[in-house]
Amino acid sequence: MTIDIVGRSDEAPAPAGPYSQSRRRGDIVACAGQAG
Repeated sequence: MTIDIVGRSDEAPAPAGPYSQSRRRGDIVACAGQAG
């Protein structure tokens, strides 16, 4: 489901900032976001 979140982050202006960094780091940050 991380892929769906990243795809939507591009459309959303607010989460685009923080999610853009998660894309660079990789799945580690994405998983951490879901866990948190």
